[in-house]
Amino acid sequence: MERPGPKTKLVRFGLFEADLNGRSLNKDGLRIRIQEQPFQILVLLLERPGEVVTRESIRQQLWPADTYVAFDDGLNTAMKKLRLALGDSSDNPRFIETIPRRGYRFLASPVFVDASPKRTPVLSDIDAIAREPRLANTIGGVAPEPFAPETVMPGPAPNARSRPIMMAGVVVAAVSLVAIAVWTTSTLERHSRLPAASTLPSQDTRPGQKRMLSPRAHEEFLQARNYWKQRTAEALSKAVDHYNLAIELDPNYAEAYAGLANCYVVMPLLTTVPIETSYTKARGSAARAVQLDDSVAQAHLAAAEVDFYGDWDFVAAEKEFGRAIELDANDAQAHQWYAEFLSITGRHREAIAQIHIAEQLDPSSMIIHHQAGQVFREARMYPEALEEYRTALMMQPGFGPTYAAIGVVYRRQERYRESLEALEQANLYWDPGGTAVQDLQRIAASYAASGKPALFRGLLQYDQKHKGPAYDSAILHALIRNDAQTLQLLEKALADRRPEILNIGNDPEFDSLRKNPHFQEIVKAVGLPITTSGENLEPPRENT
Repeated sequence: MERPGPKTKLVRFGLFEADLNGRSLNKDGLRIRIQEQPFQILVLLLERPGEVVTRESIRQQLWPADTYVAFDDGLNTAMKKLRLALGDSSDNPRFIETIPRRGYRFLASPVFVDASPKRTPVLSDIDAIAREPRLANTIGGVAPEPFAPETVMPGPAPNARSRPIMMAGVVVAAVSLVAIAVWTTSTLERHSRLPAASTLPSQDTRPGQKRMLSPRAHEEFLQARNYWKQRTAEALSKAVDHYNLAIELDPNYAEAYAGLANCYVVMPLLTTVPIETSYTKARGSAARAVQLDDSVAQAHLAAAEVDFYGDWDFVAAEKEFGRAIELDANDAQAHQWYAEFLSITGRHREAIAQIHIAEQLDPSSMIIHHQAGQVFREARMYPEALEEYRTALMMQPGFGPTYAAIGVVYRRQERYRESLEALEQANLYWDPGGTAVQDLQRIAASYAASGKPALFRGLLQYDQKHKGPAYDSAILHALIRNDAQTLQLLEKALADRRPEILNIGNDPEFDSLRKNPHFQEIVKAVGLPITTSGENLEPPRENT
């Protein structure tokens, strides 16, 4: 963990930003009242995330040397004030865990930010990065330090339950997958329609006088956004509750409706909520957001996701993505989801450019780094994908979808032992207390003893026991070249309208089928461009 240096002034965690020099705390841009002593304790905890900061070390640094009698009461009072400022609870902590009779531990992963001004990426940057993705590290900042390639980071398993992750599955949980017909306009022509970032209005700019928000509704909105960013099943449920309460307090809160729509869009990927139920709610919430305020970028972003996920209307989705970025080019989520949109069509250079802009706008976002991994994975740039996934895990240890995505990358690299280990970590998240981890361990033992044939036999048995989306099973059968069963399962995935099938144009497991007429009919029915080879999906590398 990087420690604050001479130029570092800001520390970010969740929706909060602590100004170490200015001794102030902000939450999503709003100043939070906090006294000096609680703030000093916060700084001590931020400097040692994940470590136990003892009560004695706090006393030595913040209380006079001769203070003993009143110390316990003083520290307890200061901690209560700090938790109040953070909206935290000692019983169910999000930030500060109490270690009985010892001290406290900071649970989140703070990001220390160099406060020296960075240039906001402009349109010329987008096209420069599109031509050469590695230029992104020189524009507006420096890319994060990579982890060691062989490292799979451990982490605690949240209380989320879903279907166990299978070896062959293309894991898209916590991220959206999008697809459109091939666009014929050039990169420059597409971006020339959008003004430079510095000239765009913010999301809060409204025609005429700004509408006054209910303070309580806004607080509920901020709580919802905090849960939304975590992307766990439990957190999404809480986000929906807070968004609904914000709407109850302020029925004209367009941003809250947009946030609600976003939650419903990703719920089928992370929870057991039925697809049709979730997308119906998402469609209604997004439409209400746009109806209330057409100038809110997030409303159009939500509409874009509904057009894609719910309706597979790629033309409408393209229009809404463009409108969202036009309204707020500094919205990191808009660039993130636009990158997903580009990735699915095989426009990988442009997707990489967009996801780098998202990272520059919100470098502390776990889900953006996770999505960057997805973008690189779909471009078949696996070392870069692993770097991004590990950065995401550093920010949110134990996040199952990221472990599962790492497992897919390792499998594609034929690093099967490491792939199984990553999938075990994923199932500690998805299936705590279930049998998936033990089943994967048995598969690993069989693979170690008898090689690949035993591995795939075990995976077929695993697929039968832990039945999931038909698309996941199709990938497994494609790996063993059972073409007839693969096509049958893809037909079922198409009929189910599961979002996983939207990745069919990129997944290398299907490269051997791309000239098959039946396979091409399925791709066409999804609405994706038909390619006859996977070779054109990987962007050219630098000349050496």
